Amino acid sequence: MRGVYFILFVITFILTEIGRKIYRPFVYQNGIIDFGFADVIGDLLGTAAIIFFCPGIYNATRIQSMRVIAFIMIGVVIYELLQPVLPRGVLDWKDVVCTFAAGSLALIVVLVIWRIIQDPSMPDNAKADS
Repeated sequence: MRGVYFILFVITFILTEIGRKIYRPFVYQNGIIDFGFADVIGDLLGTAAIIFFCPGIYNATRIQSMRVIAFIMIGVVIYELLQPVLPRGVLDWKDVVCTFAAGSLALIVVLVIWRIIQDPSMPDNAKADS
């Protein structure tokens, strides 16, 4: 599972950087209407990258993965809500919504992965029940 998490992290990290460094400036310079996606791409994919990185570092089990996802989502939301009191910070509600969207999508991906790859820490009879 650790390898799967790191592959997902690398993919989402690369997509985040492409979105921030190439896609966003291209959209802004050409006046393309992308319904605000360029504004939130860093938060959306960056949150997903963090979510995939942390369980990989901890070699998390299924339950630990879900806890890590919840902890990261809550932490990033708190960070976004504290933006007005941080230097040069601006609260953007789209970022808060995107954090929940990224966390939800990452949770779905993790659940699918755990469905395909069985948790080695679970006894064989518990695997049959899931």
